[in-house]
Amino acid sequence: MAEQNNNAPGAAARGRIDELDALRGLAAFVVIWCHFRFAFQDVIPNTPLSQLVRPLFAGHESVTLFFILSGFVLALPIWRGKQPAYPSYLVRRTFRIYVPFLAALALAAVGSWLFGQSQVPLTDWFHHTWSEPVTQRLLLAQLLIPKDGQLNTAFWSLRYEMEMSILFPVICWLLLRLRWWGGLVLIAALEASLRIITHLQHGYEAEWMTALRWSEFFMMGAILSMKQQAIAAMFARIGPRTRVLLFLLSVGLYYSYFLTWINGNIPNVAPHDTLIGIGAVGLMLFAMYSPRVSRVLNHSLPRYLGQISYSMYLVHGTILFALLHLLYGKLPIVVIAAIYLPLTIAASHLFNKFVEMPATRLGKTLSMGFARTPTTPVAEPARTAGG
Repeated sequence: MAEQNNNAPGAAARGRIDELDALRGLAAFVVIWCHFRFAFQDVIPNTPLSQLVRPLFAGHESVTLFFILSGFVLALPIWRGKQPAYPSYLVRRTFRIYVPFLAALALAAVGSWLFGQSQVPLTDWFHHTWSEPVTQRLLLAQLLIPKDGQLNTAFWSLRYEMEMSILFPVICWLLLRLRWWGGLVLIAALEASLRIITHLQHGYEAEWMTALRWSEFFMMGAILSMKQQAIAAMFARIGPRTRVLLFLLSVGLYYSYFLTWINGNIPNVAPHDTLIGIGAVGLMLFAMYSPRVSRVLNHSLPRYLGQISYSMYLVHGTILFALLHLLYGKLPIVVIAAIYLPLTIAASHLFNKFVEMPATRLGKTLSMGFARTPTTPVAEPARTAGG
C-alpha cells in the first residue's frame, strides 16, 4: 500500500513550504563543508571513499537546487494570481537578496583587509579569494556581483538570483503561454543550443551563455510549481516499490553517481548540471509529498537551518577564510573545523536576526507604497488537502 500523502495536493496552499525551507537549509549546510574541503583539496579524487562522502560536500549540486527552489517559490504567487505590482515585487526582492548581500560584502571586505595579506599554504582555490588589496575600485566592482570570488567565494550565484529576479515575471508570462510542456521543450532547446555553441567555441562559455544555462533551473522550478497539483496527485498513486526506485534515481542523478560509474570522475560542466537539476526536482517531490521525508525535514534542526540558510550562505566564506588565515598551521584541522561550525551557525543566526530579517521587513514596508496590480489565477488553482 502506498504512503498516505498528507501534504498533497495542497502542500503549497499554506504559502511557504516548511519542507522546502528545510531542504534549502540542509543544502546551505553542505555548501559550508564543501568550501572547507576545497581549502585543502580542490580536486576531488574518484575513490570509493569520495563517492561515499559526496553528499557532505555537494556544494555545486546545492547551488543548482537553490536555483530550482527559487524558481518554484517565485512562481507560486504568479500562478495563484497574487503577484504584486512589478515595482513592489522588485523592491521586495532587492531587499531580500541584494541588501543582505551588501552587508555580507562589507563583512568580507573587513575580513580581507585584516587577514588577507597573510600567506597560507593551501589550495589554488583558497588563494583565489582575498588575493588582492581591498581598494575602492575592487569594492565598486563587487557591487555588480562578479563571478571572481575575490571577497567571498560564494557570492557568484547571487548574480544569477538577482538577474532572474528582475526577469522572472516575464519568464512566467512566457511559460504561461507555452504551457508546461512547451516550457520543457524550451529548456531542452536552450540546453541543446548552448551545448552546440560551447562545442563550436572549443569549450568557451560566455557570460550570457552561463546566465541562460542557469535560467533553465529557475524555469524547472516554475514549471514544477505550475503543475504541483497534478504532480501531487500522480505521486500519491505511486506504489512503495516505485517510490524507492524513483528516490534512488533522484539521488543517483543529483550526485552524478550514474555518470561517475560510467565515465569516471566528472567535472561540473553544463550537460551534467541538467541531470543534477532533474535529480533535484525528484528530491523536492519527496520533500513535499512523502510523509516519511517530510517528517525528517520537519525536525527542529533542518527547519532552523532553513531559517538561517541565506545568512549562512552569505557569511560562512568570510568566517572560513578568517579562521584559516589565523589558525592554519597553529591548530589541527579537526580543531579548526570544530571552531568553524559553531562560529558559522552563531554568526548566521546573528546576521539573520539583525540584517536579513530587518531588510526583508523593510522591503515589504517600502513595497506597500506601490499599488497592487489586480490579478486573477493563471495556473492551477490552489485546493485544500481534502480536494
